Order: sequence, then structure tokens, then C-alpha cells
Amino acid sequence: MALDTKVTLPGSERHVMPGSRLTGEIQPDTTITVSVLLRRRSAKSGAQTAHRFELLSGSKHLSHEEMASKHGAHPEDIALVEQFAQQHGLTVVSSSIAKRRVVLRGTAADMQSAFDAALQCYQIDHTGPEFRGRTGALKIPERMKDIVVAILGMDQRPVAKPHFRIKPRAAVPS
Repeated sequence: MALDTKVTLPGSERHVMPGSRLTGEIQPDTTITVSVLLRRRSAKSGAQTAHRFELLSGSKHLSHEEMASKHGAHPEDIALVEQFAQQHGLTVVSSSIAKRRVVLRGTAADMQSAFDAALQCYQIDHTGPEFRGRTGALKIPERMKDIVVAILGMDQRPVAKPHFRIKPRAAVPS
């Protein structure tokens, strides 16, 4: 099957992180693992509302299997992502209907080609850790535009900063 035309994955746009500087290109043979998150199974809004009411009222509890079959990913959607991975030389590490996730692994060169990503190495200030970052949006085949919700793990920029406070020692009476 020929490769599809690609479209932008909504919400995937990234800019250079403020306070960071470019340190160089990413090595093409660097191994990258990403998680591709998929849509939930479609259900009629009335059925969803009734199900939520049942859960809130405590009248019915779903087993893990029922939850996966009602709200997990479609097996066809997972198969489509796995086919896409194979076409781009990526390895499927795992896939889960219940988690709506397909984990892919491949080289930086293959990931950049598969998702039209612009990966580079950055550093925060001059003393901070080096990280893999990207700019621009990720692209996916048009046939997957309504299936893929997010692609996580391509960018390693820090998203949180610890705010530790060390309590000063109490003065020792003399």
C-alpha cells in the first residue's frame, strides 16, 4: 500500500523552549520510544450519558474487560498504527486496546521521517541538562487523522521544576 499524504496532528505544535539553546543535531541512530494514543471507541452520546449515570449512582460496575470493550481502542485502529510503523521501519513494542496505546521504537532518523519531526539537541542555560527537543508540528497519514489523539515521547524537554525547600536547622542554644 502506498504511503498516504500527511496532515498535521492537532495540538502537536512545539516551539523552542524559552531559556534553552541549540547544542547540535541529534544522532540519527539514537533510539527513541514513543507512545501513540488512540481515540476511544465511538458511542452514542445518550449511551455515554446513561453509562455515566450508572457509574455515578453505583448501580453497575464494569469489569476491566467490559471497560476495554466499551471504551478502549478499536482493534482496527491499532492494526492501522502497527501497519504504519512497519512501513516506516519502526518496531511495535506493545499495544493495548484498554490503554488505547501503541508503543513504537525506532531510530531518530526513522522517527523524524515517519512523523516529519524536526529533532535537535538543546540545553537549558549553559549549565542545565541537555535534552532532545523538537520544533514544528508532527504529521501523520491522513487515514489516521481521526484515530491518533497524541504522540508522546518524541520531545524530552523538562516540563516541571522541583521546588524543594530545606528547613533551616534550629539554632542550638548555647
